[in-house]
Amino acid sequence: MSGSSPMQIIKGYHCNDLEKTKNFIENKELVMTSENGHWLGSGMYFWDNLSNAHYWKSEKIRKDPTKSYEVCIAFIGLDDTFLDLTDLDIANKIQELWEELAKEKKWDSKAPLGLKLNLLYDAMPFFDVIKVSGSYP
Repeated sequence: MSGSSPMQIIKGYHCNDLEKTKNFIENKELVMTSENGHWLGSGMYFWDNLSNAHYWKSEKIRKDPTKSYEVCIAFIGLDDTFLDLTDLDIANKIQELWEELAKEKKWDSKAPLGLKLNLLYDAMPFFDVIKVSGSYP
């Protein structure tokens, strides 16, 4: 068989302050973080389940109880620009690519993952959606 496979659609949950969440829902404007590279870099973060989004909402309220926060749902298309870093083979290939580019461009080889992803995206934007698993202490 030839041709591309159909795009997979997943449900993602995003938590942010009411104004940003409303703007995302009404105007489809992404809520981009300027994350400094210690987590996953710049972008809009989604949880794959509602429980984690509610946990994040409680953390935001704990850190700044003066604001109101909301969880919203988005349907995210996973196509050829989907980078699944939960797949060890893909994660290893990205690390190899990073090492090659870091050497060539004289980037810090010990950079945190988010900074690596920011720099890789700037150099060659071949991904739009990234999947990872994380662990919180």
